[in-house]
Amino acid sequence: MNFKGIIMKNSKALVLILFVAGVMLSFFGGFAAFFPEAYTGRHDISILGNVNLYNEFRGTGGLMLASGLLILLGAFIKELAYTATIVAAVNFLLFALARVFSIFVDGVPVDGIIRATAVEMLVGLICTWAFFKYRNVIKAKE
Repeated sequence: MNFKGIIMKNSKALVLILFVAGVMLSFFGGFAAFFPEAYTGRHDISILGNVNLYNEFRGTGGLMLASGLLILLGAFIKELAYTATIVAAVNFLLFALARVFSIFVDGVPVDGIIRATAVEMLVGLICTWAFFKYRNVIKAKE
């Protein structure tokens, strides 16, 4: 098979999936980057005055925010949909899998983090499904 590229098929479902995933990741990323105490405080975790943890949450939050914005762009710019779908699946699945690893290694966290893990896994699996359902492999002419 001569391979030319992959684009995503036109689909309202894919647009909705990317939009929701992008909004979620952008919101929580911005929340962590700009309001790290409030971000952690919603689970009764205090980082008050810990400059090192502020830095960690702001850095991770910035990456989440940027990834979320890329995913959002993919919902509206067809040429970015392929990349956005991969970025969404990878971000959400790896957050969930890293949290599951942490549960086995470190113990069970508060209920809110368990719920976040389940939502991240679900969104990641939906994005992975969307990638395989809506991708369109373009073959080069022979």
